[in-house]
Amino acid sequence: MEENDDLKYELDSYFFLKLSSFFLEISLPTTHRKFERKMIHSVSLKKKKLILPLLIGGIIGPLSLVAANIGSVSLFTGLSMFLGASLLFYFGFIGNFQLEVKLKNGTQNQFFIDIENTDIQYFIQQLNTEIVMDNSRYSRMNL
Repeated sequence: MEENDDLKYELDSYFFLKLSSFFLEISLPTTHRKFERKMIHSVSLKKKKLILPLLIGGIIGPLSLVAANIGSVSLFTGLSMFLGASLLFYFGFIGNFQLEVKLKNGTQNQFFIDIENTDIQYFIQQLNTEIVMDNSRYSRMNL
């Protein structure tokens, strides 16, 4: 049986998301993965908060203000550390978009993705529709 491309979304000239007749291929700056189409349960795009920047910014910010107030560090250093920690906390609170691929065996794979627009949301809806239709067709054949 010949493999053909059903859906393809270009993130830029080198990176893409592609659904073929056998695989879902994800090519991002940090990873290149292929998933068997029949093993995929769903694909989603979620905005998630980043816990490490939230924790570091939330701890260092108040401590640097206290240290500057009691004279452990200079006022300029304490305020600079507070501003840096505040920015770190802000970026953790804003979060980042993650592409989540759920497999039928319960495994979840998450990939950071830099863009979020209506085109990629529409692509993911089409992707889920194709996968659900293919899975229902595959389950009917096995009955």
